[in-house]
Amino acid sequence: IENTAPMPTATDLRVIGQDAVNVRWMPNLNARAVAVVQPGQEITAVERLVDSSWLRINLPNSGDTGWIKGDLVESAGDLRTLNVSQGDQPNYRPMQAFTFSSGSSQENCAEIPKDGLLIQTPEGAGEIRLWINRVVVKLGSTVYFQAEAGGDMVVTTLEGHATVEALGVSHTAVAGTRVRIKMNADLTPAAPPSLPEAYRIDEVAFLPVGHLQREIVIHAPLTAEAVALIQQQQQTQTVVSSDTGVAAAVVDTVSSTGDGSSSATLNNGTVQTVVNTVIDTGSGDAANTGSGEAPSGDGSSSTSGGSGGGLLNTVLQLPCILLHCK
Repeated sequence: IENTAPMPTATDLRVIGQDAVNVRWMPNLNARAVAVVQPGQEITAVERLVDSSWLRINLPNSGDTGWIKGDLVESAGDLRTLNVSQGDQPNYRPMQAFTFSSGSSQENCAEIPKDGLLIQTPEGAGEIRLWINRVVVKLGSTVYFQAEAGGDMVVTTLEGHATVEALGVSHTAVAGTRVRIKMNADLTPAAPPSLPEAYRIDEVAFLPVGHLQREIVIHAPLTAEAVALIQQQQQTQTVVSSDTGVAAAVVDTVSSTGDGSSSATLNNGTVQTVVNTVIDTGSGDAANTGSGEAPSGDGSSSTSGGSGGGLLNTVLQLPCILLHCK
């Protein structure tokens, strides 16, 4: 196992001006707002675009990050010391991005599992994101990884779920299934992830799950009928026609508010049957609201899905067989 995340960098910032400022998911004004910072508020930058026009900051009271315009803050240090980001990848901390390979030999004893890496999210941690062999894996579960240079990287979900993304394609392995990614000799993806398939119980029965901090029961392999249904759902996309043409977009966020109502942020007014993130705000105080009323100190307002009605509600129900929807 080798770490591929850069050593962390940081510098202190202070919000200037008289207006509240949106912190955005991506470094552009069209990206959705994920938080709001107030005039004079002190924040910490951890990365920057090459021209420092946007800075990635740690979100206050959160383990997440977001982007803020560089001309809306002043720095206590030299911004050139920050790591440079392309802006389209998360901020990976040490050992959140790594390469690994596992053995390929078959043991003579059936009760000894093949070499691999067993990862479990801690109790209450929700979903975490890792970058393994340049494959993005989002998991909220217990997952068994195997990888061979020039062979396959196999992501086996023992409980919960794991979404695997490579070369622009993502598939979700629910408990009882696994996903394969063809690998090059340098342990980089050679092909997109396969559709999920059922594993064999003898391949996972003797994994040392008893040594994990959180006790689990290994899920039984899914039946052929269940796997076929999941594959069909993951192959199906809903494309909505508009006056400007036909496009596919992703429902980025479903915000579950304290009063039981929901709102969703859309890209370009179109919908694809994938829900990337479920956020339970508890109080309903989210940066993106159904009315679109969010501070816009960066010169623009948040785009929100205050309309959409029955179509949106129908689409949001489709992935719930795969995700733990609130």
